[in-house]
Amino acid sequence: MPRAEQPLTIEESGRESLKEKDSGTTYTGQKISLDFKDADIKNIFRLISDVSGFNIITSDKVSGKVTLKMEDIPWDQALDIILESNNLGKIVAGNIIRIDTLEQILKTQKDKMEKTAFQDLVMDTIAINYVKAKEIEKYIKDLKILTEKRGSINSFEHTNSVTITDVPEKVNRIKQLIREQDVPTPQVLIEARIVQSNPSYVKELGVIWGSFYNTSKDGGAAQGGADISISGAAGRGAVVNLPAAIGAGSGGGINFGYVTNSLQLDVQLSALEKDEKIKIVSSPKVLSLDNKEARIKQGVALPYLKLSEQGVTSTEFKDAVLELKVTPRISPANTINLHVYVTKNQKSAQTGANDEPGIDVREVETDLIVENGKTIVIGGIYETTQTKIINKVPFFADIPLFGYFFKKTRNEDLLTELLVFLTVSTVNQPLITSKINIERQ
Repeated sequence: MPRAEQPLTIEESGRESLKEKDSGTTYTGQKISLDFKDADIKNIFRLISDVSGFNIITSDKVSGKVTLKMEDIPWDQALDIILESNNLGKIVAGNIIRIDTLEQILKTQKDKMEKTAFQDLVMDTIAINYVKAKEIEKYIKDLKILTEKRGSINSFEHTNSVTITDVPEKVNRIKQLIREQDVPTPQVLIEARIVQSNPSYVKELGVIWGSFYNTSKDGGAAQGGADISISGAAGRGAVVNLPAAIGAGSGGGINFGYVTNSLQLDVQLSALEKDEKIKIVSSPKVLSLDNKEARIKQGVALPYLKLSEQGVTSTEFKDAVLELKVTPRISPANTINLHVYVTKNQKSAQTGANDEPGIDVREVETDLIVENGKTIVIGGIYETTQTKIINKVPFFADIPLFGYFFKKTRNEDLLTELLVFLTVSTVNQPLITSKINIERQ
């Protein structure tokens, strides 16, 4: 009695299932559970057809009963277990699965190979539009669909084309595969907006006061005596000289005075309040192919002197640039996966040895997922510096109320803010003129 007519138990098929798993086969079908005793094998195939969506055709030689119990396994794995345990095989063509005995499957394949061996060969050259012909050649060879010892494919770099030699059926199949792979790579437009804000606020209050006292001895210089003048020693005759940093167009002062024949008292109150708001907006844009890195950079290279171990001085350069570097990858869910690197470096007010300029470094590097056409904030830096400086005359400045005439106060608030916005969108490919002409014909 043929093996297909004997009942099959799950214990008998276990080893075959493990062998299939160990062979590296990946099953992707919907998971099912089967529990049957002495069920007609054709009914099992009919059930699998309903679940998988494939049309399953069985020959008259396929018969028998099976007993099995399978829990939560892919339908394609269950089908392979049943086929192998019953000495059956399958041929898949599109959405059709043909099931027959292994002997008949091998005979069909042999007849087909013999028929192919006597068919005339045809040759066709195909121009490749979007990918490299060398990659297409490797792709077809890796599929191993060329007729053994007869079929061939060769690529030509100069014309970016491939030439196929094989039987007509294989040539048509290969041309279809090439059309599926030779498609334009989607493009992605990435626009970054880097907003840098540096507002500052300065408030300063100072004071200058002093006196000049004139007297004489023995009738003064006119009568052979002496004229005597007494004033402060803090500069400009002042007793306290702590003015605010006022100047033309910034700050102001108020003067008070008292003058007699022998005494002059001057008081100057100076104040400065300055509110500066600086905003720098940079907007680099770059267009990239899907899954290809793109980079745009603009700025200056600052020279630095470097002393080697041998005492030789050489000049090196460090970049102070605005740079956008991104690698996009479009997903089927209309989202774009990105690896982004944004830097906004600039010359610093701080200097190093030999007055070499420093570099203020601001950069963001991240991986993220963005919906097509949307704008997101990928990073921000917020830094606040508050400074309060008091210049004063010891002891006197600490006297309540009266102490204001012996000190200068400076309050300074510095804010550094950096925000990076990113807008990502796919770009539709233009129609190829040659393709339009073919469609018109």
